[in-house]
Amino acid sequence: MEKPDSLAFPVGLLIYSAILFCATYSMRTLALANVGPAAVPRLLAAGLGLVSLAIIGNVLWFRRKAAIDGTPPTEKKQEQASGDCTAALTIVLLAFFAIGLEYLGFIIAATLYLLMQVILMRGKASSSRMAVWAGMSAVAAILVYLVFVKLFAMSLPAGLFG
Repeated sequence: MEKPDSLAFPVGLLIYSAILFCATYSMRTLALANVGPAAVPRLLAAGLGLVSLAIIGNVLWFRRKAAIDGTPPTEKKQEQASGDCTAALTIVLLAFFAIGLEYLGFIIAATLYLLMQVILMRGKASSSRMAVWAGMSAVAAILVYLVFVKLFAMSLPAGLFG
């Protein structure tokens, strides 16, 4: 297993979890209910924050150990820069997804997010492969939408469809 060497991703993840946690306070809740629709996103944001703090601690521990032992980090700088760029772009995509939810609705925003994330992770591909990825992204977004609306009876942002 590679030793972590960069703080860019976990710090970005911590910032994102803080923004997500703060955004849950703008969700509408019923006056009679103690636990509203913001409870699960708030829990997820707190968990994401804790995980990012654990990753930061792990990176700092490996850095300190490397400084004491005098051993260089195992990751190559080129691979690290590529990984940092991918992590940063993932956080940017998540931010656009969160913003797009209100305007585009869940199905369109989730489809675009999933497609862009697959393209980011997989790299260049043929047009037929892109069409398959787009179809899979749309099917996944629709399935998640149906699970939340039909099974859990929770409304998701309708956006353009509303």
